[in-house]
Order: sequence, then C-alpha cells, then structure tokens
Amino acid sequence: LVFAFDTRAKTLRRMLTYEYYGYPRDFIQQYQKALGAVTPAEVLRVAKERLNPANFIAVTVGNPGKFAQPLETLGAPVHAIDLSIPPPAEAPGGAAGMAKGKTILGRAQVAVDGVEKLLAVRDTTRQTQFQMAPTPVEDTWSDLREVAGIKFPFHTAISSNGQPFADVTVTDYKVNSGLKAEDLQKRP
Repeated sequence: LVFAFDTRAKTLRRMLTYEYYGYPRDFIQQYQKALGAVTPAEVLRVAKERLNPANFIAVTVGNPGKFAQPLETLGAPVHAIDLSIPPPAEAPGGAAGMAKGKTILGRAQVAVDGVEKLLAVRDTTRQTQFQMAPTPVEDTWSDLREVAGIKFPFHTAISSNGQPFADVTVTDYKVNSGLKAEDLQKRP
C-alpha cells in the first residue's frame, strides 16, 4: 500500500477504481484495519501450512566477482544467467528509418511554428477536465490553440479498442511558469 497513494494521480486512479467496482468509500480504511488485525501467530500458522522451504528458490542478481563468497558455497544448485546488455544495434529501419524520423520531427517543428519555440519551452502545465471510462490505448489531439507562441491541443479524445474511453478538455496551459524539479516530488 505504501506506493499505492504516493501521488495524487495514483490516489485518484485508485479511488475511481473503487467507485467503478462498487467498493465502499472507506474500503482502504477497512482493508488496513483488517490487515492490522492479523496476528504474528496467524501469519506463522498459515506459513507453516502453505510454505515448504525445500521448494524455495533464491534469485541473486549482481556481479559474481564482487560477492563475498561464491554462491556455490551455499550448498544449493546455482544456475548463472548472463544478463549483459548487448551493444546497441543500428537504429530500427536503418538509414530509411532515420530519414523518416527526421521527416516526422521536421513536421512537428513546423506544426508548432519552428524549432526555436520548442527550444524556448522549459516546462508546461495544463489544467484539464477529465471524464473516464475503461483503459486508454489511443489519443487523438484536436482544437490546437496557440499559447506563448506554441500550438497545444486543448482537446484529447481517448479510445480503447476503437471505443470511446475518455474525453479530456484542457482549460488552461502555462508555459515557462517556473515549474521546478522539487515541485514534481511533492506528495498528495
């Protein structure tokens, strides 16, 4: 539960999920109370019933050369898996893919009236009204309006499996309003 409510967005998403599935408004308090009522003796009893240490598997990740002692000294079988990251391959699509990417980037720059305007943006914030349904998979932006010399979408239609999911209306954008990294770390 620690990370389920560490941002406003997660809190809102969880509350909407509870509402959608008909959970009581105090569900999280009931859940936490029920967890708090579990005794160590009950945990031990269930662990003895359900867990068999002979069937445990330990996963160790790291550089074996830096371990204090080799894993084989623990007396259990060791199966090493090489997780080395291979060197990057050529960009997908090769030279043609790179050319296509540059074309798309050029079109995006034209859409906002030039790369200078994009480079001048240090931060943006938007205020929205959001109506929600199942899970989003595709965003369609429209109602482009100029804010501080850059075009932004003020309407986003979100669909899932070809069906409408959410309709987002932006009520305000702010450009270079002084947003700082520490502002993004604030908890609800």
